[in-house]
Amino acid sequence: MHLIMRFTVGFSVVAAFCASAPEAASGEPASPEPSEATVIAVATDARLDNASGLALSTGGSMMFTLQDARRSTLIYALDMKGRTAFTVALPAGGNEDWEDLATATLSSGRRVMMISDTGDAFQVRQAARQGYRKTFRLITFDEPKTSTRKATGVTIQSFRYPDNATRNVETLLLQPGTGRPYLVTKTQPPAEGSPGKPGVTEVWTLPPDPDPASVVVARKVTAGLPVTAASGGAFSPSGDRLVIRNGLDAFVWWVEDGDVPGALATEPVKIHLPPQRQGEGVAFTASGHSLIVNSEGVRQPLWQVPLPRSADASAEPSEGGEEPRKAGLGGRLPAAIIAVVMLAGGAGILVYKFRTRVR
Repeated sequence: MHLIMRFTVGFSVVAAFCASAPEAASGEPASPEPSEATVIAVATDARLDNASGLALSTGGSMMFTLQDARRSTLIYALDMKGRTAFTVALPAGGNEDWEDLATATLSSGRRVMMISDTGDAFQVRQAARQGYRKTFRLITFDEPKTSTRKATGVTIQSFRYPDNATRNVETLLLQPGTGRPYLVTKTQPPAEGSPGKPGVTEVWTLPPDPDPASVVVARKVTAGLPVTAASGGAFSPSGDRLVIRNGLDAFVWWVEDGDVPGALATEPVKIHLPPQRQGEGVAFTASGHSLIVNSEGVRQPLWQVPLPRSADASAEPSEGGEEPRKAGLGGRLPAAIIAVVMLAGGAGILVYKFRTRVR
């Protein structure tokens, strides 16, 4: 069964934490604190009660998200104010446990979107008296346009792990250029009072060219990442960095010459994220200077988090387009929105839920 572990942090504790940010030797903050993040939009579509994953369109003018675990098979395209601009349908019944999505430009010039149907679907399988999930899927198709209502160019790759065991993966990284997918397992802390140790966070990959006629075997890239309960990830548009997040922090790695295993062997830049009901997805802005993060729950805010210099490709503004910050609310977070966020967490209490599976 799943044990639900709750970590509650009072608002005063959060405020104290934000006020006591560590500083680097240069005198600059080691990483942006939650107070530096900005709400750029609020997801207004009531159907998005369990949003999972986040990706940006070409140029960063749209944000894509989806629903988790046997819910809708729609992709939701949100404008930069959080309104649903359009939806794109995939075949009904194809969402066993969707978790993340990503967009990338391939070396051929094709712009694609990929969905990771890679969750363990534990709760729904348990309710249906089904066994552990052992076969998973990646769904690739053309990045939706504003005139798109049905996904085009769809290919589905089924895969399994070498030990034929189940794993819960909520993080998909789709490498620009190569189109190679990387999957990050979601490990959990042990239950309170348990002598057990946290599981090891693994990274797996599949061939970039789908073979829909077969069930391919995933290959392990590395293990032991410093990210417990990973819930989302993304490459930067150029592929020079990747990010993996959990409910509290984001971790950014520099990627040189497309060498992902080499990158993950180095120390990441850790960035504190703003308080969220249940943080899920993350994406780089089009310029690569900031992150955008979303959360499960109805009418949840989307935040923009500036990157510190150690994780930012350039301190200069990008040439193409505005940052989403300029299209959103801008400036520091208004007190009214802080109040809304804190109430969404439960009368000023932040609750972070982590599922722990006990076999």
